[in-house]
Amino acid sequence: MNSESVEANRARTEILFPGHRAQYLFKADKTARGKVMSVSTDALIIGNGPAGALTAAFLARNLQRKVHVVAPDSGHCTYCTWVDALEATWLKDAYPGELFLHRWPRPQIIGTNSKLIGHLNRDYGMVDWKRIHIWALAHPNITLIRSNIVRVDASHAVDEQGTLYNANEIIDASGHHSPFTTYPKHLVKRFQSFYGETIQFKHGFQHAQLMNWSLSFEPDAPPSFVYVLPLSSTSVFLEETVLVHEKPVLNMKKRLEQRKRSLGIPLDAPVTMTEAYDLPMGGALPLLTGMRAIGGAASMVHPATGYMLTHMVEQIPKLWQPATLTDRIRHRLNDFGAFMLCRLKTNQDNALFFKSMFQTPWWYEFMTRRIGIRRYVLNMIILFLIYPERMRLVTAAWDYFKCQRRVAAGCTTTSSPLT
Repeated sequence: MNSESVEANRARTEILFPGHRAQYLFKADKTARGKVMSVSTDALIIGNGPAGALTAAFLARNLQRKVHVVAPDSGHCTYCTWVDALEATWLKDAYPGELFLHRWPRPQIIGTNSKLIGHLNRDYGMVDWKRIHIWALAHPNITLIRSNIVRVDASHAVDEQGTLYNANEIIDASGHHSPFTTYPKHLVKRFQSFYGETIQFKHGFQHAQLMNWSLSFEPDAPPSFVYVLPLSSTSVFLEETVLVHEKPVLNMKKRLEQRKRSLGIPLDAPVTMTEAYDLPMGGALPLLTGMRAIGGAASMVHPATGYMLTHMVEQIPKLWQPATLTDRIRHRLNDFGAFMLCRLKTNQDNALFFKSMFQTPWWYEFMTRRIGIRRYVLNMIILFLIYPERMRLVTAAWDYFKCQRRVAAGCTTTSSPLT
């Protein structure tokens, strides 16, 4: 870091960002006793979640770049994914430890009558993110600064302390509501709402349940399922989840309490961890600008499933490649999938749909986005032939097409799934 005079720094900032936030410069003037800071770096990363930390790790360790990560303290979230998908990425070779805290072979799908619909022939795992996060930033080429970026252009940024960053490249990993990345407005974000707890009690769960649709709630409420992930014979992680909905869903904690009763779990059993989140899903891919985006800021959450971590890790080495036509077509097809799921109004509808979905030959490739357009379309045709309520798919496709037509004509209404 090099110190510069207040006047020189203010002059440079005014040139880059006319009229910008004098109060932050004044704050820096006072705290630095007449000096403000200027930082030069190869890469500035805005954000310290999985996208920001792992991008920093890749740049510093694989490309020997000097990296500054600027973000407030990152929050906690549990990340689960398909084991073989994450282990097929560059992170498997780069990280010296075990990627997963827990692994569950062949997770179950439970239907509305509490009967087993089937097993999925893939291992599911809970990522050891706390240790991976520490490792990702523990490199001499990486500097972590606890602050907020308040203004950026192609190669400069200013944080809330008035520090000026000069970077060869700036990468936006600030999350789902980024003010720094520009998006077209032809696709809306939907939401996945969930509330989870790690509960300590002696239980009888022998297998992980990826989806348990056995409990229905009030008739007009969006349907939800529960993840049941046994961590030991005396500990289990439960997460009540609304897979996709037009807006965030309230009272997920209350739903989980009802779920615990239905599963025979004591409500007074000790809870060692809780988490709640409304995850924005989908949305349009960002426009190409001088700054790259990764993770939620790049709309990388799967529009129909909510999965992102593995796909994001795969995309880090490709960060400087623009999205291909195949990427954009696949993203649009996934958005149709989310539109379709929003029309499934009961647990029975969802259980029937996913029973059919998991019988298709490329369901795994669909969920991990490792599927080409040809196989994608073929998988949709097979789903159409398997799914008993195939006219529901036809109606949804027609309604989605009409919504796109309204967008093209510039007369989208607020009730449209596209804006």
